[in-house]
Amino acid sequence: MTKDLVYALRTLRRQPGFAAVVVVVLAAVIGLHATLATVLAGVLLRPWPGLSDPSRVVALYLRDANGGARIGPSFAAGDVAALRAEARTLDGVAAMASDDVRIGEGDAVRGVGALVVSANFFDVLGVAMAQGRRFAGDEDRGGDPRAVAILSYDGWRGAFGGDPAVVGRTIRVNDVPFTVVGIAAREFGSAEPAYERALFVPMAALSLLHPEASGTRPAADDRPVDVVARLARGATRRSAKGELDVLVRRLTSRAGAPPVESIVTDTAFLSHPGRISGGVAGPIIALALVSSGLALVWLIACANVGNLLLARAAARASEIAIRVSLGASRARIVRQLLTEGLLLGLAAGALGVAVAHELPTVILRAVGGTARFPFEVTPDATTIAYAVLLAAASAVAFGLAPALHVTRTEIAVRLAPRDSGGSARVPLRGVLLGVQVATSVVLLVSAALLVRGAQHQAGTFDPGFTVDGVSVVAFELPPGAYDAARRRAFFDGVAGGLKALPPGSIAAHGFATFEPNFIMRGYQGMVRLAGQAPLAAKRIPYIEVTPGFIDTLQIPIVAGRDFEDADEERPVVIVNETMARQLWPNESPIGRRVVVAGGAGLIEHGASRARSGTPGANRDAGSREVIGVMKDTHISSLTSVAPLFYTPMRTWTIVPKLLIRSDGPPPSSRIAQIAARLDRRIRVETTPLASRLEDRLREQRLGPLLAGVLGGFALVLATVGMSGVFAYAVRQRTREIGIRMALGAQPADVVRLILGGHSRAVVIGLAAGLLGALAASAILRSRLHGMSPFDPVAYGGVASLLALAGLAASYIPVRRAVRVDPVVALRCE
Repeated sequence: MTKDLVYALRTLRRQPGFAAVVVVVLAAVIGLHATLATVLAGVLLRPWPGLSDPSRVVALYLRDANGGARIGPSFAAGDVAALRAEARTLDGVAAMASDDVRIGEGDAVRGVGALVVSANFFDVLGVAMAQGRRFAGDEDRGGDPRAVAILSYDGWRGAFGGDPAVVGRTIRVNDVPFTVVGIAAREFGSAEPAYERALFVPMAALSLLHPEASGTRPAADDRPVDVVARLARGATRRSAKGELDVLVRRLTSRAGAPPVESIVTDTAFLSHPGRISGGVAGPIIALALVSSGLALVWLIACANVGNLLLARAAARASEIAIRVSLGASRARIVRQLLTEGLLLGLAAGALGVAVAHELPTVILRAVGGTARFPFEVTPDATTIAYAVLLAAASAVAFGLAPALHVTRTEIAVRLAPRDSGGSARVPLRGVLLGVQVATSVVLLVSAALLVRGAQHQAGTFDPGFTVDGVSVVAFELPPGAYDAARRRAFFDGVAGGLKALPPGSIAAHGFATFEPNFIMRGYQGMVRLAGQAPLAAKRIPYIEVTPGFIDTLQIPIVAGRDFEDADEERPVVIVNETMARQLWPNESPIGRRVVVAGGAGLIEHGASRARSGTPGANRDAGSREVIGVMKDTHISSLTSVAPLFYTPMRTWTIVPKLLIRSDGPPPSSRIAQIAARLDRRIRVETTPLASRLEDRLREQRLGPLLAGVLGGFALVLATVGMSGVFAYAVRQRTREIGIRMALGAQPADVVRLILGGHSRAVVIGLAAGLLGALAASAILRSRLHGMSPFDPVAYGGVASLLALAGLAASYIPVRRAVRVDPVVALRCE
C-alpha cells in the first residue's frame, strides 16, 4: 500500500491540472454534504452545549389526550415540586419559562429576553459560571422573593461591555433593582433555552418583575413551565419514564382526571416530541429535499470524475499492459488505480471539511442576519468521519468502473500501435455521460419548478385579509410604570384620540395581543367541547382583540357576527372555518360552547384543584359561546391554515398592537402626538403590514434559491463532463479524422462525427432525466403553491438550457477537430 501511495503521488504530481480539477470538483460536493451534516447535527441532533455530563440531562414532557405530545409547556410549577420530592430516578428536577423584560434606566432602557428558572436550574444542568455563583436555594421562595439575577455571557458582553466588576453590582430590571450574582458560561449561551436571553432570574422573582399582573396571571403553582432533570446514577431514560408514569397517574388521579403518559428525552432540538407537529415539519421536509439534491449532485460529480479517470486510464493503456506483461494481476492494477482515486478523494475530503467549517456560518448569517445562533454549527468528529467515508465512497464510485474497464482488454491489444482502448457495445463513457445528463435534468427541472412556484406565490398569494393600507403600531411603555388598569386607560385614550381625528384620516382600527405576522404565534389555549373530559382538549392558538380588529383587516364573517363593545364582559369567541370544521363537522357552530383553559399542568389547573380538595370541580367552568365564524386566513402561516380563534381583550396584561387601515399614508405622526399627549415617555413605531408580508415571502424564496444554486452547480458539472467526453473523443479519433479529411470530408462531416458519437447517450440521459423529473415534481407538488408540476415553461427552459450547455461543452473540442491537419495526424502514426 505504501508503494501504491508513493507511486500515486508521483503520477498525480506529473499532472497537476488533472489532480486540481478532480480535487476541486469533489471538495465542492463533499463540502456541501459536510455542511449539511454540520447544520443537521448542530441544529437537530446535539444536546445543549455547556452541560456537564449531558447524557444524564433529560427533558420531560406529557402526552395529550389525542396521543400527541404537548407543543407548549407540559407541566405546571406545582407539578415540578411534586416530581422533585417523589422521583427517585432523578437527581434533580428544574423548571424554566420565558419572559420579556427591560433592563437599564432613563434613555438607556431596552427590552431583552429573560429565562425565569427554579433556583436549582444551573445545578441540575451542571452549567459552569464564567464569574460569580449560581442561585441559592433560599432565593426562590414564593413568599420571600429575592431580587437576584445571573447574566448570560452574551448579555454581559453586550449590555455591560464585559466588565468583570458587574458581579455584585445592582442593575434595574423592569425598573426594579436586581443584584447580579453571576455570569453563565459562554458555551451555554448557544443552548436552545438560553439563546438570546440577556439574564436569568429566579421564578419567585416574577412577582417583583410584574407586580401589576399578580391578579391576572396563574397562581405560582399553576404557572406553565418547561421541565429538565438529571438522571440519578445508574438510572436510564426507560426507568425514569416508568417511575414518572406512576407519579403522573397519581397526581392526575388526585385531581380527578384520566391518567396521562410521560415522555423522557435528551435535550436535542429534534428530540422534543412535539417538534414535527409544532411547525418544524416544513423545514425537515426542506432538508430532506436538499439532501436528495445533494445526493444527485454527488452522483454527477462521481460520473464526471469517472469520465476524467477513464480518459486518463485509457491514455495509460500501454503502461498498464506492460505492468501486466511483467506479472501484475488485474486485481493489483485495479488496486493501484483505486489507490490514486482514494488519494484524490481524501485530499478533496480534507478541503471539504475546511469548507464545512466556514460555510454553515455564512449560510445561517445570510438566512438569519445574526452572528450568533442557538446551536453549535462547527464540524465535530462525526462530521469529519462522515466526510472521510464520503470521500472513500466517492473514490470507489468514480474509480472502480474505469479501473475495471481499462484492465479488461488483452495485453496484445493494449500494446498495439493503434490502440483505441478496446471497444464495447455500451461504452462506459456514454453511460457516465448519460448519468450526468439525467441527474442534471432532474435537479434543474426541480429547481425551475420551485422557483416558478415561488414566483407564482409572490404574484398570486392571497392572505385572506387586507394588507395594503394596513399598518401595525407598536407602543413601548415605560418599564414598571403601567399596571393593567393604567395600561387599559392609556389605550382607551389612544382609541379616543383616533376617533377624534378628521373624517377620512383612518378607515378602521383595532387592538390585538399579536399582529398578523404570517407565522404561528399567539396564546395557546387547551380547547374542548363542553361536556368532554379535560384530556380531550386540543391545543389551539388564540388572539385577544378589540372590536374593530376584524373590520380593520376586512376578514369576512361567514356566519354569526363580529365582536361588539358589550362582548368584553361576555364569555364569547369567534372561530375560523378550519376550527369550526374540526370541532363541529357538518354542523353550525353558532351558539355552541367550548371550554378554553390557558393553564399548563397535568390537567387544566388540576394541581390546584387537587390541593383545594375539589377534584374535578367545575370541569366546564370557563366555557365560551361561539358567536361568529370568520373566513380562513393566512394570519399564522403562508402555506396552510390552522385552527384559530379570537376572544375579546379583557386583561390587558401585555402591551397590545394597534392596527390601522387608511386610504392614504399611515397617520404615524398623529398617532405619536396622541401618545405623547397621554405620556411623553412612550415610544411609537409604525410598520406597514405589507412589508412584513414581503419579508416572509422573501424567506420562502430561500428554498427555491438554494435549489437553483444546486441546479446551477449540477449544470456546470454536467457541462464540464460533456466537454471532457467530447475532448476525449477528439483525441481518440484524431487519426480517423485525419484520414477522413484527407479523403475529402468537410468540417460539417467532422462535427457530425464527433457529436453523433455521443448524441445517443445525451438523448437517453435526457429522456431518463425527464421521467425522473416527472416523478420528482409529484413529490414537490405541495411546495409549488398552485403551479402545475408539468409546467411547460420549466421543462422547456431546462431543455433549452441543457442544449446551450451541450453546445458550449462541445465548442472547443469540435473546433479542435475541424482544425486537424491530415498530414500531421497521419505523420504521428
